[in-house]
Amino acid sequence: MVDNVYLYARVSSERQRHNNSLRRQILYGRQLAETLEATELIREEIREVSSAYKVQPPLLADLITRALPNSLIIIYRYDRFSRNPDYGFPWLDQLTQNNIGVVEVPYGEEPLLSSVHADGRAYAEEQIRHAHYESYRKEVEINRIRESKLLWPDEIIDSDYENDPEQSGADDSDSDSDSDPPTSSESEYQPEEDEDMDDVR
Repeated sequence: MVDNVYLYARVSSERQRHNNSLRRQILYGRQLAETLEATELIREEIREVSSAYKVQPPLLADLITRALPNSLIIIYRYDRFSRNPDYGFPWLDQLTQNNIGVVEVPYGEEPLLSSVHADGRAYAEEQIRHAHYESYRKEVEINRIRESKLLWPDEIIDSDYENDPEQSGADDSDSDSDSDPPTSSESEYQPEEDEDMDDVR
């Protein structure tokens, strides 16, 4: 049994309009906490707008340094936690040392705690690697199209590829006003937005 629960939700852009909005991620996290009979242990609900591909989400980095031992961090998916093994894996190591588990909302099976047993850790690493590859592949694709645009501006490119890529994630256009968390941290970090990279930041 854990002593504290933290809910963490992240999106990369305010204008993303997908099912994993900040509000939806928090709601799923609450449902998992209820399933684990840990609702009363929720200490914070943290919502962040930041990339997790080439930068470290600042609110998550702060949480990892100050989360109390014997706690659980609930995330919607591991790509919300990290899209970069270079800092995602060390974060998992740091949390494990402090007896802090990370668990994503399951797809219908039992959740695997990344810091509790080998299967959970292996799954977490696999998901972070996959998210990193997905972001890299999309970045390469966008750069290729940009190069093509210089040669054939009107034929190759459409208006969806007008901005700059640099991040990855999925966003929040839904309002959070229907269920305000008891304790919430809001990120002031606003990365440059790119609609084409929103799904993979």
